[in-house]
Formats: sequence, structure tokens, C-alpha cells
Amino acid sequence: MFQKKNSITKAYKGTEFSISSLEKYGLFILENGFSKEDLYTLSSFKKLFVKESKIQQKILSNTGGYELGNLNMGKCFIHLEIWNMMMKSKAIKETFNFFNVKKIEDLRQAGGNINLPKSLPQHFHRDSSLKNKYILIFIALEKITSNNGAQELIFENNLNGTNHLDMLLARYRNGSSLLNMNPGDILIRYSSTWHRGTKNSSFVPRAMPVFSISLDSKRLSNKDQINVNQFEKKISFSGNVLSKGGKFNILYIFLARRFNRIFHIFIYLKKLFKEY
Repeated sequence: MFQKKNSITKAYKGTEFSISSLEKYGLFILENGFSKEDLYTLSSFKKLFVKESKIQQKILSNTGGYELGNLNMGKCFIHLEIWNMMMKSKAIKETFNFFNVKKIEDLRQAGGNINLPKSLPQHFHRDSSLKNKYILIFIALEKITSNNGAQELIFENNLNGTNHLDMLLARYRNGSSLLNMNPGDILIRYSSTWHRGTKNSSFVPRAMPVFSISLDSKRLSNKDQINVNQFEKKISFSGNVLSKGGKFNILYIFLARRFNRIFHIFIYLKKLFKEY
């Protein structure tokens, strides 16, 4: 029904940040910002996240996020280390300066997600409305492909509206794109860009630290800025809104696991004309 997914090409990547690409496509991938030594450190962080996810497996298995194969990542000491590494890079530092972020307290939030083996593909969604959009910064700790849960998205310039029907029409006419990334690549995208997480077909969890930046018009109070004292000394994960249990959540997980594509169709039909 929909066109074949395309992989991101050099047109949307570069070694210097491009605001025109961010505005046109809803994303930009910054390449080669980290040194070889820092890439090795990023790889060690990936191993720490994977190791800790296995240690916490018994506790995490009771959450809805675990059932669907995707967990939230708490902000911890690793985020602080990555921030310090990014500030050593001229290209990365200039990118943050573009958004008037000069110190870690200028960030909106830090966190991320871990995509577990045999995870379920998500339905296309936005992380916020256009009115309340902000910037998301994703750090690739490893090579990310269709095999281990690359993001799939709809380019902004292919949309002619703001509801689910407009998104589906854009996907039908122009297809979607997979964000293949190399270790150390930094994905910069709007929270309002239509996207979804894809299945992790590998045998290893794929961790992705994320930072967010409020746009200037929204950076008015402490609630829109990060508290550096809240970074934990240990790695933690949590479920999502489905983690509280209950009959509805159990039914949601059952339908999502057994009838994934049909379930997505029902979600789209329910929200077809809802504006975002």
C-alpha cells in the first residue's frame, strides 16, 4: 500500500549543521563530530546501557514498555559525560550555540530510550504539536540500521497538513525514510516531525541517549530547563504510560503484540482528523 522505505542520503547529512535542512525535512544528521577516542568512549557507554538493561530485566519485565520492547532511559552520569565530550567538538558546540545553548543548564531535558530485541514497530506519531515543538538531539552510540531499530520518519516538506490523514497521504505518495546512522552521528530533529520506532531484529538492545532544547519562545521558566542536580549516579530505565497495569493496558499490549498492523490502522482511524 505504501511506498518502499528509503534510507537517508547525504542530502540530509553533513559535518556542519544546516538549519535549512532541519526546516525543510524536519531533521539533520551531524556527522564526524566526535574524535576517535570519544567514539571508543561512546561504545563503552553502549555496553554499560546494555549490561544494566540485562541486570534490571526482572524488574523491567513487569512494565508495559518492556512488553512492547521500548523503555525510557533516565538521565544519569553518562549524559553528563556525553555533554562534556560534545563541548570539546567545534562543530557540535557551534550547533548547540545556534540554539543559544552554551551550558548544560540551558537544555530542556535529557533521557533517551532503549529498543529491546524483538521489539514491536510503533505507529507513526509526533512527540509534540507544531505549536509546542522543541529540538531533540539523539546520540548514536553504535551503527544504527533497519536491523536494530532505526527511526522511520515522514519528511516535513512532503506534508500538506497537520493531522493523521495528511501524514498517511504523504507516506502513500512519497514513502517514508529510515535514519541509518554511524557511531557518533547526531540526529537533530523537531519533536513535531512524524516518526516511529521500528523493530529491533538483532539480539542486542539498542540504546540511544537523547537531549532536548526548548526553542527561545518557550525558554521562559525553570520548568523548561534541566536541573543538573537531577542526574543520577546509576543507570535507570522505566516503562511508559502502559506501565501501571489495568485491564485496558493489558488489552492494549495484547492487541499490539498479536495484531500489530491492524492495531495501527485502528489508531490512525481513531485520530484521522485530529490536528497536531
